[in-house]
Amino acid sequence: MIDKKIVLALSLCLAGSLIPLQGAACTSGATIATYEALLGTGCELNGLNFSNFVWTPTGSNPHSTPLDTQATLTTLLNANGTGFLISWPTNTFFSGGGGFADGELKFVVKTVSTLATLTSMYQQIDASAVVGGPTSDHPNGSYADVSENYALNCAVTYLSCAGQVVPGLESQIRASGCALGTSDGAGGCKNSVSFAGVAALSVRKDIRADATAGAPGANVVLTGVVDQFGAAVPEPGTYLLSCIGLGLLFLSKRKFSRS
Repeated sequence: MIDKKIVLALSLCLAGSLIPLQGAACTSGATIATYEALLGTGCELNGLNFSNFVWTPTGSNPHSTPLDTQATLTTLLNANGTGFLISWPTNTFFSGGGGFADGELKFVVKTVSTLATLTSMYQQIDASAVVGGPTSDHPNGSYADVSENYALNCAVTYLSCAGQVVPGLESQIRASGCALGTSDGAGGCKNSVSFAGVAALSVRKDIRADATAGAPGANVVLTGVVDQFGAAVPEPGTYLLSCIGLGLLFLSKRKFSRS
């Protein structure tokens, strides 16, 4: 006969794999600075943990690149995955002729449950105006751009994973439309990538409004960037094992109560 304590222990293990520990929920509408303050603990959204946020503004005059206290993160959960819309108030991320506004956002995303894996990343960029150019030095004219480098299966900071970086995800808006990525149907450009399931990603986003075309009227106003992540659903067999574990736990409790 199987010892009741063994049955109980196995049941708890199986049930625990189905129900992950819950941390603090990510706050929709909070600033990047708020998320930076969470450090390595981060916050949770739909079974994913987001942590280690760092925003670094860069650029060259004339420009305006917002600080981490000006950009807000709105939580998203839809067909594109789980993540955020990073948005800026009007005319806080813009560039005029001869300059550019630039910033980098780094963070880590990982699954909370050991049963889930990350399998895709979706990005989108929205710019309210891209005009000016081209010139002889800049034949493509002004543009708004977001490019991503990411490290697979890396649950620490981006710089610690530099040797594992995978480049190649980029969306770009020019005066003529989407130069990189495809139209989202509302004036923005989008792109995505899929990969074999991993438990964590370390991400570096380079967000840029570039008006170095220098032509009269050259102007770029960037309003929002989207980053979302898709998690694989566990196999039906995994759910079956977990349900069996819960059933054994229930039966064990009934037997203990009768004895």
